[in-house]
Amino acid sequence: MFALIGPVPPLKGGISDTNHSFLKTLINNKQSVTVFSFKVLYPKLLFPGKNQKIKEKKILDYKCNYTINTLNPISWIKTANMTNQVSPKYVIFRYWTPWLSICYFIISLFIKKNKILWIDNDKPHERFFFNDFFLKILISRMDIIICMSKNVKNNLKKNY
Repeated sequence: MFALIGPVPPLKGGISDTNHSFLKTLINNKQSVTVFSFKVLYPKLLFPGKNQKIKEKKILDYKCNYTINTLNPISWIKTANMTNQVSPKYVIFRYWTPWLSICYFIISLFIKKNKILWIDNDKPHERFFFNDFFLKILISRMDIIICMSKNVKNNLKKNY
């Protein structure tokens, strides 16, 4: 049993799409999955005038709980508790932006199972003073790290 913490449709974007494909592959291979996705990913201030969701409906072949509000720490603890209740063997955190570091770190503090960080980018497009620190503390909570490129893998080995 797997739990994925990350975006899935109807949230827009390549990360959401690849998560959806990954989950379908797990299901096709007779794995059970539960997803914990975002009720609020980015605040309107960071995503002004744009819709964060796709218009067309995608059929989800997996259970999805839209519980995470990146601005609400109570939702992080609730998500961790719900994740523990489904008792997954592995919990996969899909990471691509430092915006998620603190949220994912707090969730990971309460997760009792094997934690996997699936990381697309270690360096954000917009630099922020605490990026490296937040990623370092998040990495410290993980049991396994999967990198989407050799460049990210090499950066992590060198810097963390």
